[in-house]
Amino acid sequence: MATDKNLTVNTTQNFILKGFNSIQIGLYILLASYVINDSILGFVAEENPMGMLSVEIIETICLFMIVLVGFFSMLAVFFSSRRASRKAGEMVWNAASKKQFLSYFVSFVLGVFLLVFVKNTAIINLSHLQKFHDNKKIDLDTPVDLKLLQDKKIINKKYLKLKILGDGNLKNKATITTNFISKQAQDKIEKAGGTFNILKKSSRVKAVKASASLDILKK
Repeated sequence: MATDKNLTVNTTQNFILKGFNSIQIGLYILLASYVINDSILGFVAEENPMGMLSVEIIETICLFMIVLVGFFSMLAVFFSSRRASRKAGEMVWNAASKKQFLSYFVSFVLGVFLLVFVKNTAIINLSHLQKFHDNKKIDLDTPVDLKLLQDKKIINKKYLKLKILGDGNLKNKATITTNFISKQAQDKIEKAGGTFNILKKSSRVKAVKASASLDILKK
C-alpha cells in the first residue's frame, strides 16, 4: 500500500458501493429491520413487556436504528473506498469524491429531519385502550378521540392524527373517533357493541377554523 506522500490525485469519484462494503451495509439493514420489527410486534402484542412502552419510545428506537444504519453505512463506504484507493496508489479525496460525499451527507441529514418532523400520527392498540380503562386512566363510556388521549397524557400533544390498531381484545363498548383504523379494529369495536368515526382529512382544519371564528365572535 502506498504512503500518503506517494499517492496521486485522480479525477474520478472514489466512493463506490461494491464488494465487502455492500455486504456490511446489507447486514446493518437486516439487523436494524429485525430490531424495528421486534420492537413494533412487541409493542402491539398484548402480553409483551414492550407493550408497556409509549408510542414515542417505540418511534425513538426505530428512528435511532435508521440513523445508525445510515451512519455506519457511510463509514463502511468511506473506509473500504479509501483502502481500495490506497492500494491503487491514489488519494480517496478529490473534487469529485468531495462532491459525492457532500451529496450523501446532505441527503442523510435531510432524511433524518423528514423522519423526525413528518411523522405526526399516533398509533394505539385496542388492547392499550382496554388496559387504560381497566386501570381507570380513561373511561370507555365517554367518547375516545385524540384530544382525550392527549389530555390524559397517554399520547404526546405533538401528534395531529390518530390511528387505531386491532391487537388485543376490547371488552367494553366504546365510541372512538380516529383518523385511521384497521379492519381488525373496526370488527372488534363493533363486536363489543361500540362504534367508530373516521375523520376526513379536512375535519381538523374545519374544526380549527370554526374555533377561531367562534373566538372572534365572542370578542
